[in-house]
Amino acid sequence: PTSFFLFAKDRRPELKRKDPKSSVTDIAKKLGEEWHNLGSRKKRTYQEEAARLKSIYDRKKEQWLSRQ
Repeated sequence: PTSFFLFAKDRRPELKRKDPKSSVTDIAKKLGEEWHNLGSRKKRTYQEEAARLKSIYDRKKEQWLSRQ
């Protein structure tokens, strides 16, 4: 997943709780605005986690391909 998707996974439940009648589109817009305004230090946390997960994925993919 991308750093934005990790952020959205964290924030979406809170946004939905605050306004349960929000549409998927409205929540997506709010998430985009929040991400845009998020400080670089907080973004870095999500970017580092995305990189860690990608590394795991790449390693598992390579193992799988080597067995083909």
